[in-house]
Amino acid sequence: MKYFDQDKNYILKQVQKDLTEQLCRRLIQLTIESFQRIENPLGLEDDFIIELKKTKAYNLRFIETSYEKLSVIYRYLNANNQLEFIWDGRSHYEKYIDDWTEAFENWIRNMGYNPSFNRIIIKGAILYSDSNQEFLRQQLQRFISNFFAIKLPAKTKKKVKSRKSA
Repeated sequence: MKYFDQDKNYILKQVQKDLTEQLCRRLIQLTIESFQRIENPLGLEDDFIIELKKTKAYNLRFIETSYEKLSVIYRYLNANNQLEFIWDGRSHYEKYIDDWTEAFENWIRNMGYNPSFNRIIIKGAILYSDSNQEFLRQQLQRFISNFFAIKLPAKTKKKVKSRKSA
């Protein structure tokens, strides 16, 4: 589905789709690291930190919408990379894996400096006992929009011209 007119890089879209689970898990790992660095700089191991470290069953569905939004933002900001020549022997698919992963991880690290981002991820994807998942999901979407100060247009659909009857 196209989100903007230049959203035509199908190889990059496939890379982003293929990396969804892996990068959503990476987002959670980076968030835990940021949370510990900011909220627990002494590295004290209380019950909450122990549970946070030992939890491996994450609610990846909580993050998927935000992952898609980040994917679209990346494509939007890099819409001119479709015809790029690659001189190191890698395929476009391989290059996009490296580029997208690097950008994604940098963004998550930078967002992780904000304690509210970390708390939203931890509440929604790790502790997910909170019954208000939709509220947290909306907070996360709002945070991402504010972080990038970007408003993406709605998904484009083919416009049907209507003829007015005379």
